[in-house]
Amino acid sequence: MSGELGEAEEGRGLALVEVWSDLWGWHPLSRGGNRGKLVWCELGRS
Repeated sequence: MSGELGEAEEGRGLALVEVWSDLWGWHPLSRGGNRGKLVWCELGRS
């Protein structure tokens, strides 16, 4: 994680997903007036 995010109180969610997942992505939610995004990830087995 970058130094900027290390001390941040918000905005770390996607950085954590990227570090801990094998594959991830997102899609905008804009149907029916909804706004935001759907984030998905694949986690490998340990």
